[in-house]
Amino acid sequence: MKFIESLKEQNHNFKINSEILHQAESLGLPNFKTELWKNTPLPRNIYDYSIASHNSDRNLPLSISDVFVEPNAEYYKFENGYCQQLKNQQLENQQIENKTDECFFAKDIFYLLNKSIGNIANHFVFNHKNENQIVRFDYISDTANLELINLQNIFVLEESANAEIFLNFIGNDNTIQNNIFTIIQSPNSHLKINILSNNKDSQIINNFRIIINNNAHLTINNVSMKGTFIRNNIQVDINGSNAEVIANCFYFVNEMNVADNHILMNHNAPNSYSNQFYKGIIGEEGRGIFDGKIYVKKDAQKTDAYQTNRNILTSDDARIFTKPALEIYADDVKCSHGATSGFLQEEEIFYLMSRGIDKENSQKLLLKAFANDVIEKISNENYREWLGNQIEKILD
Repeated sequence: MKFIESLKEQNHNFKINSEILHQAESLGLPNFKTELWKNTPLPRNIYDYSIASHNSDRNLPLSISDVFVEPNAEYYKFENGYCQQLKNQQLENQQIENKTDECFFAKDIFYLLNKSIGNIANHFVFNHKNENQIVRFDYISDTANLELINLQNIFVLEESANAEIFLNFIGNDNTIQNNIFTIIQSPNSHLKINILSNNKDSQIINNFRIIINNNAHLTINNVSMKGTFIRNNIQVDINGSNAEVIANCFYFVNEMNVADNHILMNHNAPNSYSNQFYKGIIGEEGRGIFDGKIYVKKDAQKTDAYQTNRNILTSDDARIFTKPALEIYADDVKCSHGATSGFLQEEEIFYLMSRGIDKENSQKLLLKAFANDVIEKISNENYREWLGNQIEKILD
């Protein structure tokens, strides 16, 4: 594989963990026999990619017009995995031990490649002194050659911290972003994470490991409207009582693009709540994947956990693969899961047409209403309105 050969041959500005690199090399690239990739085609031309270095040749500047700009947010921009804006004491480069974590994607070659070279991470700390802190991060990949961009971020919320973060992913078709995010929430902390992929050429692989402690609250709003290949692996470990996690996701896929969502919700402590609500619209020759699991440990009594995945196909060539799952070892719980997939109902279209709306606009209205079930759950009014306008554009 070219990206492993490039690590061995080139002089990079990072320390390589040869043991983890050997694990990646032994695994090889996934295929349709690999459980976590069995419904997911690899990014295009993957065999020709090498690992990006700090001095990678730049391409033309990318437009970042398709991102939401929160006027009250602090702003950090990462270009090809590096952030130059380390002026704030809350964000710093931190030396870390490049070792693997206990997560369901720990045996994925892309995760291992990142970990094999990831001895530096950007570390951001939120504390209770800054109430309702809002921070925007733009992750921009823009190289002249075919390169895999590796990045690690660590977000720590101290006790009683309250924050909202925006993660925007923008890339050209020469790059694949291969990101690892570790998020740790201390007791009584509140966090909203807004994940956005809205650039038509982006190829993104995100791995999120999130740890929740007592009385912490987390909301994830994950929206993917454009991108050649978007894959989000999310593992949430609920390790404290009275914790709450809401995971909302909307994905729109067209052309021959891929939107791939994997989420594992681990209930490891009693008296906790989670709700996964994923909806997708897949058209043309697009492919959508949802693979979600609720895991309830034996001691996690009084758990309430719910999971829903709904999809609409707008063409005969569109594909959706959905796999909701429950694994429960406690006996005093309330848990449910379900998935539906299909086409727009002719009866609904006929009803709108009977009210004087033509067929094309009837379909658009139904699709917009379908998407808005997710968008309306977003509490940030400005962001919610902006996403609604973006959805109207992609449905036109």
